[in-house]
Amino acid sequence: FFSAFVRIFAVGLCTVLEISHTMSPQQAEAHGVWSFGLGSYGRLGHGDTANQYAPTPIKSLKGKSLGGVAAGGDHCLIWTAENELYAFGRGSSGAMGVGDTNNRVVPTLVSGLKGKEIAGCACGQSHSIVWTTDKDVYATGTSKEGALGLGDTTSRPSLTLIRALSGKNIGGVACGDAHTIVWMADKGVYSFGQGRYGQLGNAESANVTTPMAIPGFANKKIVGAVCGGSHTIMWTAENEVYSFGYGKNGQLGHGDSNNQDRPTLIAAMKDREIAGAACGASHSMIWT
Repeated sequence: FFSAFVRIFAVGLCTVLEISHTMSPQQAEAHGVWSFGLGSYGRLGHGDTANQYAPTPIKSLKGKSLGGVAAGGDHCLIWTAENELYAFGRGSSGAMGVGDTNNRVVPTLVSGLKGKEIAGCACGQSHSIVWTTDKDVYATGTSKEGALGLGDTTSRPSLTLIRALSGKNIGGVACGDAHTIVWMADKGVYSFGQGRYGQLGNAESANVTTPMAIPGFANKKIVGAVCGGSHTIMWTAENEVYSFGYGKNGQLGHGDSNNQDRPTLIAAMKDREIAGAACGASHSMIWT
């Protein structure tokens, strides 16, 4: 007897499938991660750069009890129940946090988190964020527009502590192409990175290099947030759904193609109980 759940992570041109189980030791080998799609840079984790046209198990992760998977533009992060963090894929941006800019074609252990319990990871196009249960948040990768939240535009190839968020009770993190959203477990939400299209929600279009509270949300409990390439959707405990950022293709859901530089209620979702949302680069989905 065992229970199982499946999570699918799709980004760009590849897909990662995570299957986790609660099971007896005899069934432990059912744990695993499957990947398929474009294999360039080693983003599928199979030891080569070949495409895979059907779900293929990542051999080095067989039997590991998984915590979760985060997929970026050309890289992936996977963490285990034993708090091991693995990375593979394109290394040129430093988004894997392995200390250099070399590609990795198999899951490679990321150092710097010894003794830490991983709460979650999020990946953007070329940056990654990792947060722990002891209220630390780390960033790695490209920061030319401030997406790492470290107060500058210097890229980092290794996990670097975001001191401005230390001690805060993190609810979750979402990453767009070049911006980051961090919401608190209680109330409030922060943004940093590229602001060109209003995706930071601070009524400006300037880039921000340190976490900045989004105005008007200090007393609102954010349940979740997701980012597309240059837009953001977030929803509250009161089932309010807000969107902001790039709107040219209608991905903000306001019945037009305008950009929004501050969180704007999606009228069509009023009085609905929100279960979740997801974004592609230029489209969005919300389910109830």
